[in-house]
Amino acid sequence: MHHLRFALRSLSKSPGFTLASVLTLALGIGATTAIYSLVDQVILHALPVREPGRLVLVDWNGDDLITGAFGSFNLMPYPICRELQQQTRLLDGVLCRAEIQVNLTAGGDPWPVAAEIVSGSYFPVLGVGPALGRVIEPEDDAAPRAGPVVVLAYDFWQTQFGGAADIVGRKVLIGNDPMTVVGVAAAGFRGVDVGFVPAFWIPTSMYADANPSTEEDLFNGPERWLQILARLRPGVSAAQAQAGLLPWFRPGSRKAPAALVFRSSPPRSAAFTSRRA
Repeated sequence: MHHLRFALRSLSKSPGFTLASVLTLALGIGATTAIYSLVDQVILHALPVREPGRLVLVDWNGDDLITGAFGSFNLMPYPICRELQQQTRLLDGVLCRAEIQVNLTAGGDPWPVAAEIVSGSYFPVLGVGPALGRVIEPEDDAAPRAGPVVVLAYDFWQTQFGGAADIVGRKVLIGNDPMTVVGVAAAGFRGVDVGFVPAFWIPTSMYADANPSTEEDLFNGPERWLQILARLRPGVSAAQAQAGLLPWFRPGSRKAPAALVFRSSPPRSAAFTSRRA
């Protein structure tokens, strides 16, 4: 009690120092709480998807198809995603995704919105269903411009559309192109990247419409712009999948995607990173 009274008297004589100390402690506690919240979300709680422990991220180890630089890349061309979807002996589904900034118009002035462009397999592979309407399906991604549809994130639907029950079927403008809201994703699902929460999802088939500034054929070309996640088949480890797919990734393989130009050296491989998205 003596030390406490002495400390209080000392602090009362230096109000500036006292205020700075209190603010420093408050900021420190706030930062610790924020960091813990992030760690809690990443490590202590699984993603709200089906069996998240079987999801892996596919990396490319080898030379860059565009620049020729050698290294490890977690961005892949879209044709690789389509080809990997055929490797059903080791994989129980493959999806691809990319973050994108678009201008959304929904009954007023356009405003920039963070969105996610995804393959038609995205929701089925994750095992995420709709809270309303339907989710993006493989048919929406079958060919360029096949699916001018939008699936809203649950929170975005609540905050920006007031949770309107008649949201399904509404038209919105993504850039200058009309697209139809076909559903709202399940509550609690905010994508697979903790640092990026999309307002909505659109199919990769609509990339050219959502981002008209690009001049590349990203749907069929060799440009690396997507992350690929795969679901391992039951009983298959990431190491087993990597070893089993190695011949498919090697140069000259008859199974190599026709849209890619494989160089003679060094050899490439698929690297499966066993980390939660």
